[in-house]
Amino acid sequence: MKKRILIVMIALALAAIFVSCGQAEESKNQMLGEIPGEYKIGDTPVDFEVELMDGEVVRLSDLQGKVVFLNFWFLDCPPCVAEMPAFQKLQEEYGDDLVVLAVNHRDRKEKIEAFIEENGYTFDIGLDPAGAIKIPVNGFPYTLILDRDGVISFIGQGALDDAWEPMYEEYQPEIEKLV
Repeated sequence: MKKRILIVMIALALAAIFVSCGQAEESKNQMLGEIPGEYKIGDTPVDFEVELMDGEVVRLSDLQGKVVFLNFWFLDCPPCVAEMPAFQKLQEEYGDDLVVLAVNHRDRKEKIEAFIEENGYTFDIGLDPAGAIKIPVNGFPYTLILDRDGVISFIGQGALDDAWEPMYEEYQPEIEKLV
């Protein structure tokens, strides 16, 4: 009986540690307004804070003054992963004139680090392991291009499963108009 009580107490203690660790992660990312049912061109997206891979916390509204390529994705989404070379090419082509921010939804940092290292990506990746950053659709990938005033000038949902070049050709002219 004492052994059973000890096992239950250990299990409860481990559960409490696990829950508190998750809450600590969740508190780094937050929406700063209520997400609408949908976004339209000309809207300003709801502001949010997200932690980057290096631990820096970025607020979307702090990126005003730059053109922002904002993408929401996760590792087990083949179209999400397939279009990422387009992001790298855009980042290399436009440099400091473009902020590429790819917000990962619900993957562990270790898995993302391995993926980034394997592919050599250098654009900013936001971590959202708890799914605190919301988008107004249920499909991934979801992409917004914001002008220098933080206003949506392009909305994209979905991508091709196996080719990044057509996605680059879709995004590049939209960015070119804004830089």
